[in-house]
Amino acid sequence: MERDRIISRLASGLRVSEEHQTFSRYTRFASSDVLEDIVQSYVEWAMGKQGWRYEVFEGVFRLGRRLASQYPLSPQKVEVLFNDVLSHYGGIVGFFISGFLRNMEDFSIRLKAHPASGIGFRMRGGKLYVEGRTTYLGMEMEDGEIITPSTGNYLGRGMKGGKIFVKEAGDWVGMEMKGGKIVVEKAGNALGFGMEGGEIIAREAGEWVGESSKGGRIEVERYLSLGEGRAKIAAVNNPSLLDLEFNSS
Repeated sequence: MERDRIISRLASGLRVSEEHQTFSRYTRFASSDVLEDIVQSYVEWAMGKQGWRYEVFEGVFRLGRRLASQYPLSPQKVEVLFNDVLSHYGGIVGFFISGFLRNMEDFSIRLKAHPASGIGFRMRGGKLYVEGRTTYLGMEMEDGEIITPSTGNYLGRGMKGGKIFVKEAGDWVGMEMKGGKIVVEKAGNALGFGMEGGEIIAREAGEWVGESSKGGRIEVERYLSLGEGRAKIAAVNNPSLLDLEFNSS
């Protein structure tokens, strides 16, 4: 079909890995043109964009919101769209799918990401189980819950509310967070950098804990060094909070 050829050419321009497997998988799971139209819109918009710029994050999120209003999808369809098609593109697809999640308040979705950024961006309800390599997970989230075994840098950046539970995270956990709670078994460097509010509970962290913080609370059991900041930093006094179940159905 001509539309399939168009999408395939666009995808090759983005250097999509396992392209043929991705599109055959997509064909099996999408019997209508709805998901196809969504994918084409994303690929056309994302072509040539510089994926590390905040305006790109926000722009592709808004694209997702606009398409969500045109093509209302159930939580199950959102799982199919992300897990069986979009996740193979990597990059900013997390911000894009977050546009679809924005207006959903009562859902439970499991996303399996290839390297991806921005899952849970401005999320305001529901529950996400996230597997795979991610960055900027839960950025600016307002409510809801995210559970993941591991994630990369910038977990919960600018977070305003909600809860995130993670076993292992990279650097800059809770950077500039303003509210909500992050519970992490092992975090990298700069835990709570620039945080203004909210709460972080960690069993282990790297260097510069609380650096440049203006407020908030950090409870940490072990760390390499403390930074200069105004967050309240204390020893973990409720270890049971760290005994989490990450394999919920």
